Amino acid sequence: MAKPNDFFVGIIDLFAILLPGGVLTFALMAAYQPFFDEVVSLSGAQGWVAFLFGSYLLGHIIFMLGARLDYLYDSQRKKNNPYTNESAYQCASNIKNNLLRKEEIDSVNTYHWSISFLTTHYPEAMVEINRLVADSKFFRSLVVILPVVSFILFTSEHYWHAIIFIALIVPCYLRYYGRRLKSTTRAYQYIVMLNGLGKIKSPDH
Repeated sequence: MAKPNDFFVGIIDLFAILLPGGVLTFALMAAYQPFFDEVVSLSGAQGWVAFLFGSYLLGHIIFMLGARLDYLYDSQRKKNNPYTNESAYQCASNIKNNLLRKEEIDSVNTYHWSISFLTTHYPEAMVEINRLVADSKFFRSLVVILPVVSFILFTSEHYWHAIIFIALIVPCYLRYYGRRLKSTTRAYQYIVMLNGLGKIKSPDH
């Protein structure tokens, strides 16, 4: 039987790759419809297969470009939401370091360790985290897509529509920032809570 976290892994793929790729594919097909009708000339099931293929391909390219925004996120997070000794991150890091052998501590960062631990032992906790991750990746992809769509609209002389899409970049980035920050924080908070309840024990126990 499928677990809740299995479902939301699919949701992450949908929001991070297929939906953004579909938006860009649709925009390109709408803008250059005569070209696609003449060169591709697909209809019915063939058209849907071509659309899904284009969505999947462009979705991965968008995802790759969007990943560059993570560097901007990290620099802003350190400035706006720094980790302190009392933060959930530091508490989770201390728990991880106490559980791992000394030579293993630097092999995995706190976030990936937290996600791996929760996925393996408490998949129910991953439902909320995966939902937040799916949201953050979707809005991150929109930050990449919106300038392209705006350019297409501008070249098609839909100037006001182009301006609206450009104006949406900042809100989408802020939403990406907020959802990503919340997803990482929740992962650390789950680790701290489970440790406080005695649910996390070292291998020696």
